[in-house]
Amino acid sequence: MPEQESGHVTIGQSKIRFSILRSKRRRRSIGLLVGREGDIQILAPARAGFAAIERLLHSHTDWINRKINRANRHRALNPPPGFEAGQTISYRGERFTLRIAENSDEPYGCMINGTEIFVNLHNAGASPEEQREEIQLEMMLWYKKQAKIIFEERVVFWSGLTRLKPRRVIVSNARRQWGSCSAGNDVRLNWRLIMASRDILDYVIIHELCHIPHKDHSRRFWRLVENYIPNCKTLRKQLHALDPGFGFSQTGE
Repeated sequence: MPEQESGHVTIGQSKIRFSILRSKRRRRSIGLLVGREGDIQILAPARAGFAAIERLLHSHTDWINRKINRANRHRALNPPPGFEAGQTISYRGERFTLRIAENSDEPYGCMINGTEIFVNLHNAGASPEEQREEIQLEMMLWYKKQAKIIFEERVVFWSGLTRLKPRRVIVSNARRQWGSCSAGNDVRLNWRLIMASRDILDYVIIHELCHIPHKDHSRRFWRLVENYIPNCKTLRKQLHALDPGFGFSQTGE
């Protein structure tokens, strides 16, 4: 199991906590991650000295400060979805208004009607807090159900075109990855991608399918991605800009 430590570093006027995750799989390089909440994580080899880690932090203070400021701005402009009535939410790259109904004569759960997504609840007498929790649960379950259907449809389409077939397609709840391809060619796609446009979803799918023959980010890998998604660089930037709360900026390997 990787070993984790923590400490603090002063960036400008702020004292910021960082954590160190050590792994025997990392040979030499030390990775530096800045999260959406402005937290810092160090990915270090098992034998990396603390002094080397401190030097890395101090040599990247300007970079860290920019990333933290960016994270702060992004949080201010894009608060995490709380699924409140009247809120604008995303689905497949389009914007919808969330409406709440309490009609026992209609099916329970979520449905789309024009530019609105309705959540119908059968919870008369529930407290506001209980209702908020139920709305959030129903929205997440609906998103995940739609993600499973649509992700599998798009993977089947692209697998037929590329002849790159994963062993399984898994809808994931990862906090730091949009997608991944395992050594056994299981493709995992984050359910939150259902909020993004089809072009962005297709880019992530192709990215992971191209990891079936290329388990790295070599030139051959990127050439294969570009063969199917010529504007992959633009879509990659758009994907990173979404930053739904689990995406990280990274330096190092």
